[in-house]
Amino acid sequence: MEFVIIAIIFIFVGLIAGIIGFLVMRKNQVNQKNSPIERASVVVLGNYAESRMVNENFQQTVDTAQAFTDKSYYVRFKTKTKKILSFQVKKKDWLKYHEGDQGILTYQGYKIIDFEPKNVGIKDINYFDRVKKEGKTGWIYGEAQALDLHISSSEPKLFDIKDLELFIKDVKNDESDWFFTIKNNKGIERQYEREGKTRIRETKLINDESMTYPMNELLKNIKVWIEGE
Repeated sequence: MEFVIIAIIFIFVGLIAGIIGFLVMRKNQVNQKNSPIERASVVVLGNYAESRMVNENFQQTVDTAQAFTDKSYYVRFKTKTKKILSFQVKKKDWLKYHEGDQGILTYQGYKIIDFEPKNVGIKDINYFDRVKKEGKTGWIYGEAQALDLHISSSEPKLFDIKDLELFIKDVKNDESDWFFTIKNNKGIERQYEREGKTRIRETKLINDESMTYPMNELLKNIKVWIEGE
């Protein structure tokens, strides 16, 4: 009788653990699906593997006599804003990443969508180097020290909204006294610069009229202006 009770307890505990595991997995799937797709200029810090001993049910164990080694593969990146990103990848993909590689990383949550390698140093990666532009476009010049961005007003860069989204995402985290100027297709220019740690000053160069607003409204306001012209 005692054996039956113990068996029932083990079964009950196993069911509870299974339900909890399912709920956690489901939550992670929902979070992953709802995560925004992001792009960043990165350098590969390195790749590494982690090993663990598991039994035939892929449960971790210390019984080496009845277990085999399961390996997980990871790659780490550093963005221009010094943020460290780590992703688990398949072995066949893991082998293609090498320390020092630079490029544009597209990712969603904890999954890599794409990595576009570049044959230049991370300081030389241009936010506006995509040849094919889509939708509304404009011209940009300015300086952002932490991003190693130096675009002369005599040689402005053509950009589209995708270029702008990548640039704004990084420049908001640049704590230097950066500025940039955007010219729309009508030749009208607006300058943007940091105003303290959390605000932006926008100036219409045609009449020097300026206003300030929260940093997180920067991209939205530029898009409304460019797309609504």
